[in-house]
Amino acid sequence: MNGLSERGHDAPAGGSMRLIGSDLSPYVRKVRVYLSETGREMPFERVDVWTDEIWHGTADPVGKIPILICPDGGTLTESLLVVDYLDRLAEPERRLTPANPHAVLMTRRRQVSAQVLIDATVERLLEGRRPSAQQCTDRIERQEARISRVLAHEEASLAQGKWPTCDSFGLGEIDMAVALQYVDFRYPHDWRARCPRLSVWAAETRERPSLFATQPHGFTPIV
Repeated sequence: MNGLSERGHDAPAGGSMRLIGSDLSPYVRKVRVYLSETGREMPFERVDVWTDEIWHGTADPVGKIPILICPDGGTLTESLLVVDYLDRLAEPERRLTPANPHAVLMTRRRQVSAQVLIDATVERLLEGRRPSAQQCTDRIERQEARISRVLAHEEASLAQGKWPTCDSFGLGEIDMAVALQYVDFRYPHDWRARCPRLSVWAAETRERPSLFATQPHGFTPIV
């Protein structure tokens, strides 16, 4: 079970919530992994984000995915906000947000690090897809430097014991696992040599059913 029941974009969903997005989006994948980890079923509508039809059909002007269609018929975007909202709706025993304020702080910090990794990788990818004559080398290098700094920071955090045990897989770990695999997918390079602890952690989590079920097409986790 991947926590999602899939249906076409035009299929009715009644008054229930549903998620709209793309298999290739790491932002969407964070929500899908969360749903899988918490055992929650939700219709998932795959769309082509490069067309305008999705934005007209959902009455969402933001132009970003994931899009959560809420019970009141409105929408919510931004993966961090979507997951936070869903976790607040979950039964207490299924919630992944820690009760301890310090644990919440550590979780949010890890989520921010993961978000920066994804954002920088996306920006690097898009800049690299521009015609060669229009590419900005400095912009690409800045994103690569951001990625390197965040990876080094999380490696140091692991070394200092600031991560939870390997048995724990909460919101911060979900986001970081998705982010590391997205870096491998869109910016493959040997970060593991400089971050051996982070590399081991990534290897230990790659076989989780939630991650396996939501792998983007064309991606194979690095061993």
